[in-house]
Amino acid sequence: VISSDNELINQLREYIEDYDYNFIGSADTKEKIKDKIARLSPNLVLLDSEIENIDLIKLAKDLEKYDIPDIVIVGERFDDMVDKVLMITPYGYLFKEIDKEELQRAMAVAIRKHELNNQKIVEAKTKIDEKNTELLIEKSDSSFLLVLCVALIIMAILSRNATWLQWVLL
Repeated sequence: VISSDNELINQLREYIEDYDYNFIGSADTKEKIKDKIARLSPNLVLLDSEIENIDLIKLAKDLEKYDIPDIVIVGERFDDMVDKVLMITPYGYLFKEIDKEELQRAMAVAIRKHELNNQKIVEAKTKIDEKNTELLIEKSDSSFLLVLCVALIIMAILSRNATWLQWVLL
């Protein structure tokens, strides 16, 4: 949980632990956030949109480097936050006055969506690798034929005797 609101942190800790997820901590400064994420490798980050002294957009962009899904928790100033929330494209969002079941659903959806995105990335990389292998084979076949043709042409010129195949190639 990334928040400076202790009441919110305690509520989220209770809800998370009630669903047998591990609450691994909270942070409220960039240094603490980066340190905890690097050390603990969480599966999900809950990000309070009203955290003090931190730019939400920059923080979300920093979190993208770690490939961790995030859920933004928006509060009373939602009208002011709409543009920011849309710019960071979170895996989900919740309104403060968090409902326990809604939190659980949002967490499950975010984690599953992240797994599916990673699976699609792996599939795309596999397809790219297959296409690269096919292109390499095609290039090597073409190169072999080119070398063979050049060799036959050179042999015909040097020997001044060309078979019908060499004449066709010439």
